[in-house]
Amino acid sequence: MGWLSAAWLLAAVQLSCQYLLPRDVSPAHYDVRLAYDVDPHTNFSFFGVVDILLTAKKNTPKIVLHAQDFEVIGDKITVTGDSEPITVSEVKLNDTYNFLIIDLNKELEENANYTLTIPFFGNLVNGLDGAYVSSYINKKSQQTEYLVTTQFEAISARKAFPCFDEPMFKATFSLNIAHNKNYTAISNMPLASSSNDNSLEKHWPWETIAKSFKKDKSIFVWDQFEKSVPMSTYLVAYVISLFSYVESPKDLSHTNFKIWARNDAIDQTTYAAKIGPQVLSYFEKWFNVSFPLPKQDMIAIPDFAAGAMENWGLITYRETALLYDKKESSFLNKERIAEVKRHHQ
Repeated sequence: MGWLSAAWLLAAVQLSCQYLLPRDVSPAHYDVRLAYDVDPHTNFSFFGVVDILLTAKKNTPKIVLHAQDFEVIGDKITVTGDSEPITVSEVKLNDTYNFLIIDLNKELEENANYTLTIPFFGNLVNGLDGAYVSSYINKKSQQTEYLVTTQFEAISARKAFPCFDEPMFKATFSLNIAHNKNYTAISNMPLASSSNDNSLEKHWPWETIAKSFKKDKSIFVWDQFEKSVPMSTYLVAYVISLFSYVESPKDLSHTNFKIWARNDAIDQTTYAAKIGPQVLSYFEKWFNVSFPLPKQDMIAIPDFAAGAMENWGLITYRETALLYDKKESSFLNKERIAEVKRHHQ
């Protein structure tokens, strides 16, 4: 029995290793640029470009990373280094493992740095993982309103942009998101700037995007977020919505807290705005470790599979795990909100 158990374990390990990326290269930083149209009439189109700063861990003639559920423009993928340009000879997608395999005309050199650039595009879908479309009914207008939200744990960041979608591959992230100016975008880090400059112009002329979106490009705004701390891909998060927010009292935490919800439910965020910073301050004192980010957003998502997701700087919640109506919610609901806060801070 012992021999059979060992053989079974070895076979299981070998099988699981087939799903893991090779360790030939490692990402250090992602510059992710995304343009979203939160509109069912254009089938929720999006365009994107990711620049990934890589370090070769050994000589290798290919780069393997993850991509799923969108189109990659193979003939526009580039790899650049300090020396002569590197030509991409072939691009393949393995649907079984979600591997995007980029074959090169020459080997990457061990310990050298390179920038991998990948343009891509697609359409968002309803669902509960990756970057997906959520919706709700505005009680005042009785109209359906939509938002783009994310749930990347455990391996769904690959559905939003090409990436090394395994926890061991930690890197910093700079996100630049375009959206209709009537919407608001939030992400892990604070907003650095907003402009009308198209950061996709080199790969996606605005005329191409506007034609796909069936809209005038002038109604879009680009939000650039600050560079993140090093983290795994499953902790990257962003939301594009028509939501409102309330800010927590400044005396409860040195970290800036905002609680986001659909406009119909914004009056149910008072309890979360108080208990959230209190829990964070308690843990900072208990562990004698300061929270490393300047802000903490907490947002109630209408369609959400888990109770909450502890993305750095942007915690996403199921509505019942964040919103509390003192006239209608039970004490157990209030207790549950506090419990979820304690777990995800």
